[in-house]
Amino acid sequence: MQLNKREKKLLIIVASLLFVVLLYNFILNPQLNKLSKLKEQESELLDDLSNSKTSINTVKSLDEEIEDKKKKISFLTSDLFPELEQSRIILLLDKFIEESNLKLDAINFSEKAMKSIKLEEIKIEEQEDSRFKNIVNQYNNLVKNNKELVEKDYENEIEQSEETEEIKESTKLESISATIVYSGDYHQINKFLSLIDNYNKDIIIRGITMVKNEKGITGNILLDFYGIPKIDEFKDDFEIPNTNVNGKDNPFTT
Repeated sequence: MQLNKREKKLLIIVASLLFVVLLYNFILNPQLNKLSKLKEQESELLDDLSNSKTSINTVKSLDEEIEDKKKKISFLTSDLFPELEQSRIILLLDKFIEESNLKLDAINFSEKAMKSIKLEEIKIEEQEDSRFKNIVNQYNNLVKNNKELVEKDYENEIEQSEETEEIKESTKLESISATIVYSGDYHQINKFLSLIDNYNKDIIIRGITMVKNEKGITGNILLDFYGIPKIDEFKDDFEIPNTNVNGKDNPFTT
């Protein structure tokens, strides 16, 4: 059968259309589907990359925040003892006693305990002036009246400190108390208390008694020590002060 010219053209057109359909269905369409999937994967990978960068930045920010918190904690607790060991506290007190020439008759320690305390802002100068003024008054009373026992007037001191303190918050800290039985004179007692005040850790003088007798002044001093463990990165900064005096092998000997 012989095709005319018009039929040949139609056959060519049909063949061309068939070729295009086959090309699209078996070659172009699969490739387009692959391209679409690759674009989806690219979008997912870009999202993952963005999330990863965000996570990395978040981790860096958290690390910086943690370091900042650690430094703040270290700074805020720098006035507290890192740990409360009786042996180290005895060595510290021995330095103070030796430098002040105060005679130590005995030291009694309480058991370690967790105490709730109020962190306060106190006008230190007024507090110290009040406490030392109280000691001077005690000494003057001893000399003037020759009393057997003079104790600090805590109520007046508390009223004065309450006017100048701002309560921030309450917290629990490990604590231990030491009662020192001493003998000496006013200047030695004053020197001992000054050494405690000037030490780089807070030692709370919670009570003092003074008795005048023929040998001078005897009495008790009650000290409170507060401690909190140091963060691993920061060193234990509980140091026994270096003075020209090396201390005694036995602090209870004269």
